Amino acid sequence: MPLPIAKQPGDPIPPNLVGMWSEFEGVVHSVNTNGTLSLVGKNGMIYLWLGQTSSNYLAHYVDSKLRARGVLTLNILDAPLLLIPSRDFVDLEEEPPQDPFGIRRSSIDDLLSESMESSWPHRVRVSGEVTYRDAQSFFIQDASGGIRVRTADESAVKVGETVTVLAFPTRNEFIHILVEPLVRPAISVEQVKPKVLDLSEALSSNQSATLVQVTATLLARKTNGMNQLLELQNQQRIFVATFATRQGDLPDMALGSRLRVTGVYNEETVASTMVGENSPRAQFLTSLNILLRSPQDVVMLSGPSWWTWRKTATLVGILLTRSEEHTSELQSLRHL
Repeated sequence: MPLPIAKQPGDPIPPNLVGMWSEFEGVVHSVNTNGTLSLVGKNGMIYLWLGQTSSNYLAHYVDSKLRARGVLTLNILDAPLLLIPSRDFVDLEEEPPQDPFGIRRSSIDDLLSESMESSWPHRVRVSGEVTYRDAQSFFIQDASGGIRVRTADESAVKVGETVTVLAFPTRNEFIHILVEPLVRPAISVEQVKPKVLDLSEALSSNQSATLVQVTATLLARKTNGMNQLLELQNQQRIFVATFATRQGDLPDMALGSRLRVTGVYNEETVASTMVGENSPRAQFLTSLNILLRSPQDVVMLSGPSWWTWRKTATLVGILLTRSEEHTSELQSLRHL
């Protein structure tokens, strides 16, 4: 066979490399329904199709580090695909653990550190309490911090239960998440309690994905079909609390009410284009969203103050109406 051209998953693929004998190195994350393997490196992912190999055997490669050689193609799947003739062209550099749940447990804070990030993309094991769940993910939190776990389908975990998660750490834009999880029940040690959200440190990693509580004024209330949105203000900071419509309805609250909100702190990063002097440049803006778990996560502390602009406008309208009525009465008396 010719000497392979060595590349890393996620590297740019020049057109002249298509159809060439190539070599890729990384860690296998999953076996896909189409019979391929997902090979992940520090910069991205590539699919592997392994000839003369049963689908049952492919599961043995998950969480192994390997080097594979084959013919590269770009136009079959949504990522580059390496066509490997047989297992003879796969070299295992690190075997997967025999007991995946037997690997050392990490704290969630460990996953957020730069030193841990350098050892990716092997599986990690963490334990924590489930603090939030939606259709394709859930959050867990231990004594050191919290993190989102992304699932392929809606998970059976319940908010409040303690679980052990075996998964691959990765980054979604600027946010750390766990993917391809295996989940088991775990013994509960200490119940997670919400911490007061420090808005002066908002958008910092030590509060991200954790259960928080904040007092704020209700500015607006909207529904976008899937979610009910509360626009809130604390001092000079404006942020949003989100509650899934399928979970029920939030209580009726007048605008201007003072609320205590409890939920999971979630960062949402949005790319915007800022026009500079010479050329436009991309800028990533991070917003704060509190994910509500139930209607009980919103408590009204007090109603709106009387002297709001709406009350003032109403009062002015009443005074103007009475003034017009009084003027009309005076005009009627003059005609007598």
